[in-house]
Amino acid sequence: MSTVTLNNKELPIHFGIGTLRKFSAEAKIPISEFTDGSMMDKLTLDDLMNMIFIAFKEGHRKANKKFSLDIDAVCDLIDDTEGGIEKVMGVFGESMPFTEGK
Repeated sequence: MSTVTLNNKELPIHFGIGTLRKFSAEAKIPISEFTDGSMMDKLTLDDLMNMIFIAFKEGHRKANKKFSLDIDAVCDLIDDTEGGIEKVMGVFGESMPFTEGK
């Protein structure tokens, strides 16, 4: 589990198997698209934000912290932080369970 600071708030975030399981079920994305890398080429902005939202929920669950944000609040935090999306996607890149060498 990692944390990311958005709008001066340190938030737990986790892009693990549980996050990918929940996201793939909602977005109807097969596991093969995660492992071959083609998933990122097909995501809509809504898909991406939903995956990020799930990652924050999973991070809070793993940290045993209450999570009271909705997806719009998460979008606002990212918007209100300079380089916010880059910070979150950096955690995603470091955390991908299917990344070679991990």
